[in-house]
Amino acid sequence: SAVKSMDGAATSFKNIQELKDTNSVYKRLSAHIVLDLPDLSEFS
Repeated sequence: SAVKSMDGAATSFKNIQELKDTNSVYKRLSAHIVLDLPDLSEFS
């Protein structure tokens, strides 16, 4: 039914939003990791 497909669309939209959030968190973390690398190389 139309209602069911609307539910499906809403669910996948929510999943996409969560994926974007996770992705931006990951990007922020990897940016920090890249910034920390020069400090680590001093010890090696």
